[in-house]
Amino acid sequence: MSCALGSDGQLKDASAIDWYNDPDDDTPMLPPPPPPTSNGKLTAFVSRSGRAVKPTEKIRDAGNTAPAKRVAPAPPQGQPAPKRVQRGSRLVRHHDDDDDEPPALEDCSDDEEEAEDNDKEEAYERTRVFGDKDREDRKHKKKEERSGDLKVVFTQEKGRINPHTQEPEDGWWCEICRANDVPTNQCFFKGSVSTRRTHIARNAKCHFPIYRDRCKERENVRCLPHA
Repeated sequence: MSCALGSDGQLKDASAIDWYNDPDDDTPMLPPPPPPTSNGKLTAFVSRSGRAVKPTEKIRDAGNTAPAKRVAPAPPQGQPAPKRVQRGSRLVRHHDDDDDEPPALEDCSDDEEEAEDNDKEEAYERTRVFGDKDREDRKHKKKEERSGDLKVVFTQEKGRINPHTQEPEDGWWCEICRANDVPTNQCFFKGSVSTRRTHIARNAKCHFPIYRDRCKERENVRCLPHA
C-alpha cells in the first residue's frame, strides 16, 4: 500500500503508481503505450494487422481462367521476321530477303466514288442548261403569256365585294373548286401567279390532270409539269 502513497501521505496519481499483476510478483507491470498523435486523418487511429493478405477463392479462380495473351507465331527457322508496310488501308508484309524495295504509301481511293461524282456533275450541268434555256425563253414573253396556262383553270374577277369586309377586291376563281361546291373562301385567290400554281400543286391529284388536258386542247399553251 505504501507504493500508492506519496511522501506526504496522499494518494498518488494512477500514472505514478507501480502496478503488479500479482501480489507475489517482484516486477511491476509495464505501463501502457502512449496514445497516437493525430495527423488530421482517420488512419492515425486505425491499426493494421501484420498478417499477409491472401486473395479470396473468387479472385484466384478469375486469375486462373483469364485468357493468356496471344503470342505472334515465330518465323520459320533460318528466315527473318517479316516487316509490316502500310499501303493505303491495307497492311502488307514484306520479308528481308525480297529483292524489291517495299513500295511507298499509295492512295487507295475508290474509283467508283470518283465516277459517281462525275455523273452527278454531268447531271447538274444538264439541268442547269435546261433551266437557263427555260428562263431565256420566258424573258421574251409578256407576263400574261407566261401565265396563260393558268387561265385554263382560273377565271379573273375584278371588283368582287368581300362578304365579310364589304370591300371590293380583285382575284381569281378556281373553276375546278367551284364545280365541286368547295366553300367560296377556298375558291377565290387574291395572290400572284405563284399562289395559283401552288394551289394546283397542293391539289395535284384532282387539279393537275384537268389542267394538263386543257392545256393540250389549246394551242400555244405550254403545260408546266410543276404547274
